[in-house]
This record gives sequence, C-alpha cells and structure tokens, in this order.
Amino acid sequence: MLFSEKYAPKKLSAVAGNKETVSRMRQWALQFSLGKKQKPLLLFGPQGSGKSAAAQALSSELGLQITQILPPQKEEVSRWERRTAELFAGSALFASSALAIADDVDTWHLSKVRGIGAKLAALIKDCRIPLILTAKDRYDRRLSPFRAYCEPLQFKAINDADISSALSEISGKEGMGYDTNSIKQIAFSCKGDLRAAINDLQARNFSSSRDSEKKQFEIVKLCFRSPTYKSTKGLSLGSLAERGTLKLYVCENTPAELSNKEDLSRALSRLSRADIFDGRIMRRQYWGFLRYSSDLLIWGVSSERRHPKAGFVSYGFPTYIAKMGASKSMRAAYKHAAKKISPLTHTTTKTARSYIPLIRMQAAVEGGAKFLMDFYKFGEDELSGILGISPDSLKNGKTGKKPTTKKKKEA
Repeated sequence: MLFSEKYAPKKLSAVAGNKETVSRMRQWALQFSLGKKQKPLLLFGPQGSGKSAAAQALSSELGLQITQILPPQKEEVSRWERRTAELFAGSALFASSALAIADDVDTWHLSKVRGIGAKLAALIKDCRIPLILTAKDRYDRRLSPFRAYCEPLQFKAINDADISSALSEISGKEGMGYDTNSIKQIAFSCKGDLRAAINDLQARNFSSSRDSEKKQFEIVKLCFRSPTYKSTKGLSLGSLAERGTLKLYVCENTPAELSNKEDLSRALSRLSRADIFDGRIMRRQYWGFLRYSSDLLIWGVSSERRHPKAGFVSYGFPTYIAKMGASKSMRAAYKHAAKKISPLTHTTTKTARSYIPLIRMQAAVEGGAKFLMDFYKFGEDELSGILGISPDSLKNGKTGKKPTTKKKKEA
C-alpha cells in the first residue's frame, strides 16, 4: 500500500501546512451544517500541496460521504448532467450527507466531451450541497466560468520543515531508520510537493540494502529473473533513480533475455501496460496507479519468462539514452537558434525549429552562410552547430551538401 494513502490525514488538524486555509475550510463546512448555504470552494495551488488530502480529511472529520465528480464519456453526457444536477440540488439519495469533489477542473478540457467545463460551471451556480473543486492555477483562463460562483482558497507549496516533520513521523512508524540528513535531503529535493516526498521516502528505504547496494544491471537482472512475486515487492517503487530509466533498461534488454518469441511478445505487452499506467498517473495525478504500474513493470515482465535462456546474458545500456546524450549539443544549438528565428518569422519557437532544415539548405548555397549570420545574427559557433560541422569548416566555406534539383526526363 502506498504511504501517501496509508498515512493520509483523517482530520484537518493533521494536514501539513496551510493552516489558515484549512481553518477556513472548517468554518465553511460548519456553516453548511448550520443550514447556511455557502459558495463552492475552489482550492488552487501546486501539486502535492494538500488540496485533495484536505478535502478528504474534511469529509472524514465531519462524517460526510465523498461523491467524486468526474468528466463523463461522450455517450453519457445527458445522464451525467441529470445526475449531477440532482446531486447539487440536494434531491439525490444521500445528498444530505454528501461532500462533492471535482478534482483538477483545469484539466477537464482534455476530456473528449467538448465544453464539459462550462457545463459543470452552469450546474454549480445553484449548488446546495458542499462542493469542492481543485485546480493548479486560479487565473487559468479555463477556470473563468468557475470564478464567479466559487470562493477561492490558496494552497501554497509546503515548506521543508513541515515536509521533514511528516516524513520523520512516517519513517518512525515504519521502522525505516532514516537519519535527519536523509529526511532533509528528500524534503528539499521535492520542492514543496509532500506527496512526491512521501513516495520518494517509500522508494528510497535506506533501512533495506535491496537498492542502495546494488548496481543498475543487477537490479535489471532481478526484474527479469525474480523467482516469485513476493521477491519483487522490494523493487516495486524505486529500483533506479527514475522509473523512466528502469523502463528503458528493461525495454532495451528484454529481447536479449527472452529468446522465445511468444515470451517476448507477452513481456513487451506487460511493459507497454506499465507505461500506460504511468501516463495516467501524470495526466490524472492519481498515484494509486503506481501499484499496478510497478507490478506490471517488474513481476509482469519476469513472470513471462517461461522458456529460460541458458547461460550468461550481457545487458546493454539503453540506446535511447545514448542517442539523446550524443545529440545533446545539437539539440541545444537548435533550441538556441529557434529563439533567434522565432521573432523574425513571427512564430513560436516550436514552429521555428521546423524551419531549421530550410536554414541548412540556405547555408549550402553560395553566400548563404554569410546571409544567415547577418540576418538572424547567428555566431559562427551557432551556425556550425545547426549545420553539424566544425567552426573551422564553416570558415573554409564547407557548409554541407549542396541542394540538388532533379531534371525532368524528356518525353
């Protein structure tokens, strides 16, 4: 079980940081209990600042039943509108003891239902039950329909001292044996994101030597050759510095470890599913999916090794990382050049990068390099970086391949 769920606050007093905001939430809820209608709350702030945790703690403290409001599928819009309207009007079953929560309303535009955010805003106008919405930025233009009907409450990033205190408490209850410096290191690196800090604490269990004393290739080997599901649980949350790196290692070496085509197909399918769950975590910011992703990534791949390969298997470094490292300087040159091209072409830097092949063609024409340096204010190092040649070659007039034109065949 994730520590962020296991140690989620059950009372508002246990919520880390943002004491004034939490106090206002309690007053808001008490006014509702006295029969005084209140505006819905719009909790805004960076991820991991405690918005959802505070809402859940409020429901637990006052004995309210959480009703999660989620964007509907295309075919269910009418039904969703009817049920949501009934809930907000207080006529739905158990509405009198309900606390409605709509998380991340600033991301609802990603739903396949066009205008779903505006539909929700229209419904909350006459809401008679406690309703809490969460978002990252109060001034996001997508929240403009909600601002008139909601009371905004800001959640600030949690300071390092509060994060360290929460981590120390969890570490003590779990018997992890963290020292103060390790706790402070995690708190500092998470930049005010308590949820990330708790996940990092669980991933970096220093009291166990399972990860800290093993090299990366040894961990990859355990991912492929773990004998039982139980033996993989220790690796499920933080085998490498980043989960993405572990996925790249596993993806790179799965064909070397699994020679049987059917085993390979099933293992890559499991790895693909793990990546899908990681994508859902990033989109929805729901870290509960981590349990599925980790099991699919490690035991899912290992369990498909039904035809063991005899002998020693040499593991390789991920090709993707190697290629990205080799092209780092060129990508940096492209990025810097795009910043100079963008204002002159009246485009974004992203669009400007797509013009670089044209820049390379222009440079290959006689006198083109000098024109580009004068027009775009490129330095010799910048233009040579774009062309993939040395500054000396540029000085000598070697600017790459000359553009060629194909002659039409005579009929």
